[in-house]
Formats: sequence, C-alpha cells, structure tokens
Amino acid sequence: MWTLQRTLQRTSRSARVGVRFSSDILDMASVVRKHALEPQTSTSLQTLMRTGRGEFLHKTYRDAAWKKDDKVATERVLMQVAGFLRHELPIRLAHRILDLEQVPLLRDMQSVRAVKDLYTTSFRDLLSVPQKVASKQEEAAFADIVESIYERHAGVLVQMARGAYEL
Repeated sequence: MWTLQRTLQRTSRSARVGVRFSSDILDMASVVRKHALEPQTSTSLQTLMRTGRGEFLHKTYRDAAWKKDDKVATERVLMQVAGFLRHELPIRLAHRILDLEQVPLLRDMQSVRAVKDLYTTSFRDLLSVPQKVASKQEEAAFADIVESIYERHAGVLVQMARGAYEL
C-alpha cells in the first residue's frame, strides 16, 4: 500500500537540504501534517483578479495619487503577495496531499500517486523559500518557483481524470 511516508522518503532526502524546521519536526510527512492542520485562507476569485489588476493597491499606498486606469504593481505589493502565497500555498498543497492519501480507492492508483508526487515536490519547493520575502530578488526567485509549479501542475486534471477512469 502506498503511503505519504513512503513517497516522502523517496522524494525528500535531497530536498531537505536548505529547508530549516524546528527539531520537533522529524520528517517531511510530519511537516505535511503540520501544514494540513492550519486552516486555508478564504478568498474569492474576484478578489484575486482585482488584486492582480492592481485595484487594491491604493489601500497600501494612501499617499500616492492613483488614477483609475493607472495601477502599477509596486515592489512592496509584489513582496506582500509573494509573502501571502509563500504562507498559503504549502497549506493548500498539504491539504491536497492528505486528501488524496485518504481516499481508499484512489490512493493506490498510479495516476493519483503521480499527482501526489507532484504536490509533494511543489510543497518541498515552496518550503525552500524563506518565509518572509524581503527583497526584489527574493520575490523574483519566488515568482520563478511559482511559475514552475504552475507549469508542473498543468496536467493534474488529466491525471486525476485517468484515476477516475481507472475505477
């Protein structure tokens, strides 16, 4: 039977380098469980879209003169968004990893294991970034990691559909 512990043992040995956790967290499986205990932040697609368009930037810079069509993503806002994503994405991935592990009929399917492996790799990649994104360079590096995760996850829907078909 496939378990989260076995997958993480396979994938985490080299990934632990550079990732710092407190001494009470012994392995990646416990790190996933720890993150899965945290609640996911609720947000709407509309809020995400408006934030991406810069419609909420005026709330960060009260003294700036904003025009309705002149919204610019400043370095500070980009770092704030990166900080939010750095906090939130590992939590969401941890929830998905445990969700996939807990479905008895799916957890042993090759296609579902491949998705769990993708999520585990992405979880590990996100934890390799400092918790506080404090510079333009760190934000750019984080953006590259998020972009690679996005590309890596492009086939997840198809993989999960294969898993459902295998039922």
